[in-house]
Amino acid sequence: MEVATGVVAVALAWGLAAAQWWRAQRSAAGISVLSWAVFLNLNVTWAIYALGVDNPYLVANGIGAALFNVALLRRVDVRPLPTFGAVVGANAAAAVVGLAWGWQPVVVWCLAMAIFLRWPQVLRLVRDPDVAGVSLLSWVLAAVNNLVWVAVAAQEGDGWLVGVNVVLASTSLLLVGLCAWRRSPAGRPLVA
Repeated sequence: MEVATGVVAVALAWGLAAAQWWRAQRSAAGISVLSWAVFLNLNVTWAIYALGVDNPYLVANGIGAALFNVALLRRVDVRPLPTFGAVVGANAAAAVVGLAWGWQPVVVWCLAMAIFLRWPQVLRLVRDPDVAGVSLLSWVLAAVNNLVWVAVAAQEGDGWLVGVNVVLASTSLLLVGLCAWRRSPAGRPLVA
C-alpha cells in the first residue's frame, strides 16, 4: 500500500506544477510569482529533508515538482535569477542545518514555508479580477496531493509531514474556492 500511495503522491505533485505551467503558456495573469518561488523553495527543501530521512517518494516529489516550478517561474518572471539565487541559498542552509543539527529544524522550516506559501496567491486572487493564468486544476490537484501525503506521512509515522500537508490542503481548497469565485459572474468586476 505504501508504494502505491507514494507513487500517486509523486504523480499528483508533478501534475499540479505541470498544469500551472501549461496554463501559464497562454497567460500569466493572476499568477503570484512569490507563491511559486516559495513553492520551488519548499520542493527543494523537501527533497533535501527526504534525502536526510531516506524517503524516496518525497525526494522524487520535490525534484520533479521543482523542475516544473523552475519552468513556470522562467515563464512568469522576467528576471528569475534573484529568485533562483534565494532558493539555492536557503536550501544550502537547510542542508547544513539538517546535517549539523538533525532534520527536525528543516521540517519546521518547511512547515513555516507551507503556512506562507499560498497566501501571496490568495491575496492576488482577492485583489486581481484577472485570473486567466491561474490554473484551477493545479490547486485541485494540490489539495488532493496534500491529502495523499497526509496518508503517506501517517503510514510512516511522520507527524510533521502530516501537519504540513493538512495546512497545505486547507489553503489549496481556499484557492480552489477563490479561483472558482473569480471565474463566476459574481466574482468578476462590473464593467462601467
